Amino acid sequence: LPNTPDSLKLFYTAGQMEWADYFEANIYHELLNDDIYSVDIKLYNKYLADKPHSTHLSLESAPRLGVYVGWKIVSAYMERHPEVSLAELIERTDYEAIFRDAKYKP
Repeated sequence: LPNTPDSLKLFYTAGQMEWADYFEANIYHELLNDDIYSVDIKLYNKYLADKPHSTHLSLESAPRLGVYVGWKIVSAYMERHPEVSLAELIERTDYEAIFRDAKYKP
């Protein structure tokens, strides 16, 4: 879907996508500094729940920010590793290596 707007890929409105893009670094640093390795199930609601907005942020915030950050990490990985097909990436199970090799820095 290379010609499809990113907002549609994430099921965001254009406004939600603009919000997420604007606050991308803040979102990533909050996740990285506070929650990235947590196994607390309560974080599902914070980062993945399908709600009108992220409940721990403003009413204007985009929902499912964990999906947004994951998409950015995978996009960064695929840009750095064009030899890897999407099918190959999906089969990989060393998620730490994917995260590290993406070198994602918003």
